[in-house]
Amino acid sequence: MYVDINLLQHKKKRLEWIVVGIILFVLAIICFVILFYLHNQEKVMEQQLETNLANEFSLRQAEQQNIDVSLSDKEQLESLVEWAEKKPVPTVFLLLHLSQSLPEKGFIKLFTYSSNDSVVAMTTQFESNAEAAYYLTTLKSSPYIVEAKLLTLVTNTELENPAVSETQQFQPRVEANYEIIVDMEGLRKAVKEEVPSS
Repeated sequence: MYVDINLLQHKKKRLEWIVVGIILFVLAIICFVILFYLHNQEKVMEQQLETNLANEFSLRQAEQQNIDVSLSDKEQLESLVEWAEKKPVPTVFLLLHLSQSLPEKGFIKLFTYSSNDSVVAMTTQFESNAEAAYYLTTLKSSPYIVEAKLLTLVTNTELENPAVSETQQFQPRVEANYEIIVDMEGLRKAVKEEVPSS
């Protein structure tokens, strides 16, 4: 009997190497795709963080500007309050004093302060020129008024109420414009002491 003993190894088939190569190639591609995906995710996260940081920075700047504006508004309001406390204008007291001095049928039509708080422009209405002159004398004798001037005196002949018939007697009104310089210190003292106007 004849036995063939071959002690040399058999050559591995190329097919096995091809399968191993394909498997390794597929694994390499999968690893590459995973690494590429992770790299892109990292870039996207980085861009989002940069965008968030830029938004946060712009919000912080806007808040800082608002704080600066509110601080300047606060300082402005504090200065206005300080100014108002230093220069209070006792308008109600002055108006009461001026209106108490009016004749029975006289009234104040317009009352304004100029930019200088001690100067008052006032328009009044009376029934006669004599009442306007008497009111000027009363203003000049007031303890709270430094100076009073009668600027204009106009007689209004137009009917204010058209329902007044021709048979009823119509008396024209007199409109007087005064410029008054007020003694603000004396007025403030009178308000503090609650001296009644006379």
